Amino acid sequence: MSDDPKKAKVVGRPFAEGNSGRPVGARNRLGRAFIEALFADFEKHGVSAIEKVREIDPSTYVRTIASILPKELTGVDGEGSPVVEITYRWAEPREPE
Repeated sequence: MSDDPKKAKVVGRPFAEGNSGRPVGARNRLGRAFIEALFADFEKHGVSAIEKVREIDPSTYVRTIASILPKELTGVDGEGSPVVEITYRWAEPREPE
């Protein structure tokens, strides 16, 4: 192994303790900017994009719905049975244009 410090591998933390190498809050600002851009795009195209996915790729549409549904149901009816009601309405297939 060489004694040349320019060629030495960094072992452990590459930055001083308490310094992640990224300015404080940078990750939060990036995340906030992304969410704001996504929200603006959804306001402009959201409903039509959802409709397009449902029509073109129903399996992705259903997977998306399933991914945002709660994984555990906690609601019960008056008799102690879980309450689940999911309604799917499928669009009629369109003729290719």
